[in-house]
Amino acid sequence: MAGIAVAFFLLPLWQASNTSSLRRYRLIVSASAIFIVVAVTLYLSRGEPESVSAMVTSSMTQSAPHAVGAASNNGTTTAGSMEQAAVRLAQRLRDGNASDDDWKLLQQSYEFLGDTEGATLAQQHRVKSDLTVTEAPAAEPVDATLASRLAPFQQRVSSNPKDSEAWLAIAELNRTARNYAPANAAYEHVISLKKMTAGSWADYADSVASQSNSLNNPQTVRALDAALKLDPDQLKALWLKASLMHETGKYQEALTGWQKLASLVSKDSSDYKLIEDNINEARMLANGKSVSANPVTPPSAVSIAGRVDVDASVKSKVGTDMMLFVFAKPVDSPGPPAAVLRVPVKSWPVSFLLDDSLSMIPTRKLSQFKSVNVQARLSRSGQALPQAGDIQSEVTLADTQANKPLVLKLSKVVE
Repeated sequence: MAGIAVAFFLLPLWQASNTSSLRRYRLIVSASAIFIVVAVTLYLSRGEPESVSAMVTSSMTQSAPHAVGAASNNGTTTAGSMEQAAVRLAQRLRDGNASDDDWKLLQQSYEFLGDTEGATLAQQHRVKSDLTVTEAPAAEPVDATLASRLAPFQQRVSSNPKDSEAWLAIAELNRTARNYAPANAAYEHVISLKKMTAGSWADYADSVASQSNSLNNPQTVRALDAALKLDPDQLKALWLKASLMHETGKYQEALTGWQKLASLVSKDSSDYKLIEDNINEARMLANGKSVSANPVTPPSAVSIAGRVDVDASVKSKVGTDMMLFVFAKPVDSPGPPAAVLRVPVKSWPVSFLLDDSLSMIPTRKLSQFKSVNVQARLSRSGQALPQAGDIQSEVTLADTQANKPLVLKLSKVVE
């Protein structure tokens, strides 16, 4: 309407004008400016300005999946606003006029929120029957520390979607924070750019397996094969491949994998003893013998018990809505903790028991390590990743075979 009005206004002037071409050109530029200002003003006052936000969100999501809504300008989470945006988008798509990119945006929005049902339906170009904000499931908020670490890399991929190093950084930060869905999405961007290394293929395999709670899935198998094709001696890929062979009952192939690992790992490493135990188990299973004949200590016999208390110097900083974590990390083996306990605090002191039931991944259990570092952390956000304001204990070295109770004192505020 604004364009038509401007055209009717200018046409008589144009026809009657005897001015030069330069003046006519300036007239066109001025008319275009008037058209843009009037059109935007009318749209903002009478149209659907929320669509502008959806278009910006769509653009950002296509260049950086799962980044939208992760953090606001001050680093805090905006899961609620993302939830509302997803519902509004779903309502618009339900009414028609939806492109494939719109459906992809809706799918990624639901994946960010942890809504598997919504993401699956969006992939099929369908929407949920119930589109109320209050009932749509939301993901746990990303803590401020992780959001601030992700922000510069998300900005990089927004301006340059082919920045493979930034995508890998996003993948690694999310993987170590156990946010496997956005981690895997970032790895898949790097795969599409053909910039994966043997190490990144192995990390992708680990992330997919952790998300699905199994190594036996097509993505993990493909990733491990790709990693070992690039580097046949890639330690993490060899470890996961041997574990996969064990999980699928291919014990002879698992035995071959563990034996190769043993030839590459230092005998002084704590991993070497674990590999030896796996070799013995795989050999017996390959020969049809019972695993019960294995002399390795049964997992149920290994545990670390103790209690966590609060030092008087930080007692005033302890809230009633904080979550307590107790971690056991192998001393000489980099990677995730062998056991993690997460428990809400009702009163002090808090007793704890760490054992194999608290392992993060099936192939990395407390009973497989001789020495671990144990630490307690009281989290304000409820997230495992430390952030400012959390209160933690000193790291305590523990022998998994000693059966000696520990006392962990929360005394240090995380800056």
